[in-house]
Amino acid sequence: MHQKKASEIKIVEAVERFILKKWEVVSKREIPFCERSLDVFLKKRDGSYVAIEAKVDATSKAFKQADRYKYIADYVYVAILENRSNTLANMLSKETGIGLILVKRDSLNRYYVRLVKKAKKLNFINAYIAKEIYNNYFLKRGTNE
Repeated sequence: MHQKKASEIKIVEAVERFILKKWEVVSKREIPFCERSLDVFLKKRDGSYVAIEAKVDATSKAFKQADRYKYIADYVYVAILENRSNTLANMLSKETGIGLILVKRDSLNRYYVRLVKKAKKLNFINAYIAKEIYNNYFLKRGTNE
């Protein structure tokens, strides 16, 4: 059986399914941010904002990008494809307080998500910016697009 290469889109889709089952989410979507796209930005029912950066590999790059989101989210996560050694991801998660989500793909091309480390609540958030992002990309354009 020929396996397709895992893609960031598949990782994001798997993470979104996981989030919708596990967390009380008001709304979520991909949004432009700092000349890039923030893969998942969501508002939980408790009013907190969560940002998730997804990568197939490039663990260091994922954590660098995710670090930017600490000013617009209460909780920040990196979602990466699980491999034999996620030592670097675990170390960076512990050092930064950024949560870690591992996504595993089986031989039938199904994706399974595991929350490995919860994100620490960040104290850097600029509530004004977070609210503006929410208003501009959720309320004006509709949710869950």
